[in-house]
Amino acid sequence: MRTQRCTVLVGVLAAGLLLTQQACTATGRKVSRPVAFTAPASLLTGERRVTIQPVPGAAVSIGGSDRFILTPTGDKYLIKTSSASCLLAGARTVTTSPCDPARAGQLFTITPQGPSTYAISNQGAYLQVTSGGELVVEGPLKTTFTLIDEGPARG
Repeated sequence: MRTQRCTVLVGVLAAGLLLTQQACTATGRKVSRPVAFTAPASLLTGERRVTIQPVPGAAVSIGGSDRFILTPTGDKYLIKTSSASCLLAGARTVTTSPCDPARAGQLFTITPQGPSTYAISNQGAYLQVTSGGELVVEGPLKTTFTLIDEGPARG
């Protein structure tokens, strides 16, 4: 009697394991390696494209680009556009120009202000959006931004 119970128990466990494996495998999908579920790389590594969106407000667009790559340069960041130029902070204006990590106007500090908001500054002046929707650099801090992941950076 004991042998029969053990055999039945092993049979039930084997069937359960088989059903579990089938439930976890996508139908018709062939995978030659283990599947891992990972979070995307940090948005501040230069490996992701991001939308920079003021809180509240619509996404920032400058130089015809609304997606950016935040590329670390020491403890600061170049903000690269889709046309491979970088944001440049002037006296009050923000424009784009060829990327130059030695140019102070292109090196931005990105400071967390909350769980998903950031202040973006250049040489003590903050990236701000005016009431007219213009992107400027000035102080004190009035505008914070969220960074929205738009996928892997391209070349």
